[in-house]
Amino acid sequence: MKNSRIKIFIAIATLVLAGGAYYLAKNRPTGKPPAPEVQNQALSEGQKIYKNIKYGFSFGYPKEFTISEFTESNADVVLISDAKASGIFQISVSPWDEPFDSTQGKPGPITKERILKDIPDMRISNDKEISVGGFDKITASGETDSTSSPQKALSFISKDELGNETQETWFVHNGNLYQISALSSFEGELLKILATWKFQ
Repeated sequence: MKNSRIKIFIAIATLVLAGGAYYLAKNRPTGKPPAPEVQNQALSEGQKIYKNIKYGFSFGYPKEFTISEFTESNADVVLISDAKASGIFQISVSPWDEPFDSTQGKPGPITKERILKDIPDMRISNDKEISVGGFDKITASGETDSTSSPQKALSFISKDELGNETQETWFVHNGNLYQISALSSFEGELLKILATWKFQ
């Protein structure tokens, strides 16, 4: 297992600069009406849907957020942020190098002990098993609707190189390791987004 997380503080700095440039460009008077924006399939309650064709997953996210994709080392990264970068999280997907468990016919679960075996200096606290996905949407009152198959994941608190607390959600699916990272202040919103996660 490799720790393929991208440094969140670098991404935030990049997005703040890009967001500022985007805002100035978008609000510059041109004398012409703005061109229509290309939008993803709309969800109810002011959400859009993101679909990743390569890995076959999707999730709903607030319509004011933007998404970018890039490759870093052996990981494909999806970066999601609002224009001010006050809400930001990233999904890193990389090949899972763990052998199959012959008794279960699938890779062993992601645990605190398994992570520390390969990344001994990683800070892990408040680790617990959670379910990612299993719902089609979040209603205005915070209720979930339309159940589907959830994905078991390990949720824990860690710290980045600047000492910022991060909320981590890691799981293995179809031979790939998914590492979802956000600043801990975004945890509540992230959980709502992850509740809409689906694998096709």
